[in-house]
Amino acid sequence: MAFLQILIPMTNRTLSATFVSLFPESVSAFLSTSVLGKAMAKGCFSFSTVNMRDFATDAYKSVDDTPCGGGPGQLMRIDIVKNALQSAKDANAGKSQRVILTDPAGPLFSAADAKRLSDYDSLIFVCGRYEGIDSRIYSYVDESFSIGDFVLTSGELAATVMLDATLRFVPEVLGNAASADAESHASGLLEYSQYTRPIDYDGHQVPSWLLSGHHAQIADFRRAEQLLRTKMVRPDLFAKLMLDKRDQKLLESAEKLRPFPWEHKPE
Repeated sequence: MAFLQILIPMTNRTLSATFVSLFPESVSAFLSTSVLGKAMAKGCFSFSTVNMRDFATDAYKSVDDTPCGGGPGQLMRIDIVKNALQSAKDANAGKSQRVILTDPAGPLFSAADAKRLSDYDSLIFVCGRYEGIDSRIYSYVDESFSIGDFVLTSGELAATVMLDATLRFVPEVLGNAASADAESHASGLLEYSQYTRPIDYDGHQVPSWLLSGHHAQIADFRRAEQLLRTKMVRPDLFAKLMLDKRDQKLLESAEKLRPFPWEHKPE
């Protein structure tokens, strides 16, 4: 009655995700396409949804009420959300579980969080709507996350973003197993610039040092750019880095490689 599940043939390592949601149909289209759709077909992960409205207790299927003490908007009721969540937990019994609340007031979700969550067998996302969920929900979840300093109308959006980032650390989801480790934020650094053919296009050329065939030098040039890019674009991330003497020299050398394409901002 309350549980819609998409089952995929399992591989040796499968992560299941459950969305406790008022609008479960908003999840399926995103997770069934592109890289994630292929990963589902291979059995790397499966997902299911629990519709909170199925746990409403009145004839109108209402799930919200006015805030105690007054205030704008409507809050989702704790009894209904908790019962829906329990249904999801019961359906995933026997697996290592983590229950996550989408929360604009939560700590920022990071690549480190995604990598940590990828080790669980089951992730359950509780997706908020309206003015949010009765704050007693914190007693029933393991942690809460925000994906940025802004508010979304749909907790499902935030949940699918977090799941997408997490699945990239699940074996066989990406075609190249090294891709997740090389991407921005995986090491605390932003990613270096990348190019492909044509070598010369509209007067813009691929940097000559990428064409040298000297792999050790290319690795140094890329590291140097990552350091400079992180320092200039995300000084908050750069402040957390502990640079050794080699990285300090590479950072200095990056100035000689400028300008980089990401420095060019439209008027």
